[in-house]
Amino acid sequence: MELLQILKPLMELEYQMHRLYMWLGDAFQDHEEARTVFRKLAKEELQHRDMIHGQMAMVTERFREFDQIDADLDGILTLTGVLKEIADQRKTMELKQAVQVSVQIEQSAVEAHYRFLFAKANPVLAELSNRLAEADSGHVQRLIDFSHRIGMTHDAV
Repeated sequence: MELLQILKPLMELEYQMHRLYMWLGDAFQDHEEARTVFRKLAKEELQHRDMIHGQMAMVTERFREFDQIDADLDGILTLTGVLKEIADQRKTMELKQAVQVSVQIEQSAVEAHYRFLFAKANPVLAELSNRLAEADSGHVQRLIDFSHRIGMTHDAV
């Protein structure tokens, strides 16, 4: 599989995460902190998408330098589908449920990004995967911190 075939679905995943957080920011616009948290996450997901887009441009320009890669896209494709479905349906959620769903999705994204590391076929892919996984871990921590501020217990997150 060519590197671009891996980066395109990863870029779509980040865009769908952006869509989810934008919707949650809109859904909780009357809760100032929730709106701020979700909109900041949405903005960062777009930055992740743009980072991947930059990698795609570099790979396109220097395609001869990159070997074929064995990669499992199932996790990325499944999670992208789930995110798209949630964002498209725009079902009403309680704030605590929205935080729980967000944490679960971020943790799924962490796993999906780490799966790419097993490919080990390209340092560009490994570095990108590490950076995205670190960002997802940061998102999880911020969501957990927020959940505590709104009175959720550790078990509820």
